[in-house]
Amino acid sequence: MSGCATLRTSRLRLRCWLPGDRDAFAAINANPRAMRFLGGPLSRERSDTLADWIEAGFEAQGYGFWAVEAEGVAPSIGITGLNAVRAEMPFAPAVEAASSTGPTTIPRTSTRRVGSGTTGWCISRRA
Repeated sequence: MSGCATLRTSRLRLRCWLPGDRDAFAAINANPRAMRFLGGPLSRERSDTLADWIEAGFEAQGYGFWAVEAEGVAPSIGITGLNAVRAEMPFAPAVEAASSTGPTTIPRTSTRRVGSGTTGWCISRRA
């Protein structure tokens, strides 16, 4: 993925997707607890299709969903970012801000709680 900026906090790094991120993403997407508010678990095939869509969206829009890394703890714990809402949605035009992390991606030996679960917001551009 080209043109993807890396953002850092004291604990996290938001970065472009790497080939190895698909395994962790599939594990999150297969976890019923992590996906309970997103329609349920996904198959590996559906997870890879979603990863393709995320990467294509970043290329097309210049922004999208970054891979989230807990530096020094886990190389890939989920996704976070922005996405344009589909035009047919009643509140469009808008931008969705979403984050999803999975409990299975953080090693049990970790002494730092990075967080797990799903959040999402929609910001309307209408006045």
